[in-house]
Order: sequence, then structure tokens, then C-alpha cells
Amino acid sequence: MSWEIAAGVIALLGFAGSIATWVSKLSKTLAVLETTINTLNKVISEFKNNSHDTHKEMFSRINSNERSIENHEGRLKHLEQAKKRRNKKHEK
Repeated sequence: MSWEIAAGVIALLGFAGSIATWVSKLSKTLAVLETTINTLNKVISEFKNNSHDTHKEMFSRINSNERSIENHEGRLKHLEQAKKRRNKKHEK
């Protein structure tokens, strides 16, 4: 009967050891995963900030180009009107 008890204790210790090994590996994996997620959050945050700055610069350039185009349109309209006036003077 003592061998049966010893075998039972050994089986329980083996089971506890295998569970402890599994929990240890899981704990290490979760620690690595947590570090990776924290790093990813930091990278995404930096990306958002850089993206915001880049978009701000792009919209500034677009607005500048729009003003320049409007200026060119006004100049072209003025030149076309001057050409029409000259053509009318030459026709008379």
C-alpha cells in the first residue's frame, strides 16, 4: 500500500510540475507580448504625430498653391480683357 501512495504522490508532483512549467512559459510569453504591444502603441502614437504634422504642411502648401492659381486666373482674365479691348480698337 505504501508503493501506491508513493506512486500517487509522484504522479501529483509530476502533474504539478508540468502545470508549473506551462504557467511559466505562458507568463514569459505574456511578458513579451505586453512589451511588444507597448512598443507598438508608442510607434503608432509617434506615427500619428508625424502624420498630423505632415498633413498640416501639405494643407498649407495646397492653400498656398490655391492662392497662386487664383492670382494667375485673375491675371489671365485681365490679359484676355485687354486683348479684347485692343482687338475692338483695331476693328474700328
